[in-house]
Amino acid sequence: MSTRIAVVGAGYAGLAAAMTLVRSGAAVTLFEANRVAGGRARRVEYRGALLDNGQHLLLGAYRETLALMKEVGVPALALKRLPLTMEFPGHLSMRAPHWPAPLHLAAAIATARGLTLADRVAIARLALFLRRNTRGGIGGTVGELLATHRQTPAAIALLWGPLCVA
Repeated sequence: MSTRIAVVGAGYAGLAAAMTLVRSGAAVTLFEANRVAGGRARRVEYRGALLDNGQHLLLGAYRETLALMKEVGVPALALKRLPLTMEFPGHLSMRAPHWPAPLHLAAAIATARGLTLADRVAIARLALFLRRNTRGGIGGTVGELLATHRQTPAAIALLWGPLCVA
């Protein structure tokens, strides 16, 4: 008889937990309060239009999420992958070219309009730290991480805030 486990919540975390448990041989019952799975990343209807609410989770940098989507049968063409582009008229204009990682981000930071040299150095320093420490778990809040790595007010307001605060 296999172990029976209940997973509460069918957001990406709950779905990932359920998939991991099923792979290990457990019988899983998944509970979700909403009509559709996906948690904060689900598609929502607003004023008659269907809106993708998952863009803050699916920026293309989430290997595990993309692998989970592939495992459950989401077709690759269901996710439109575009280079990182950030436009704040009068403040920031940044676009990553179609280059391999991490060169695309280095080029985007180097050519962005609206960032000072200090902003670019701070962003690059934190980006390198994050690239080296993606698997180990960093701990703390995003705010603490930004303070620890001496991010400039402009870097926080124009880049890290929009990317990290859903």
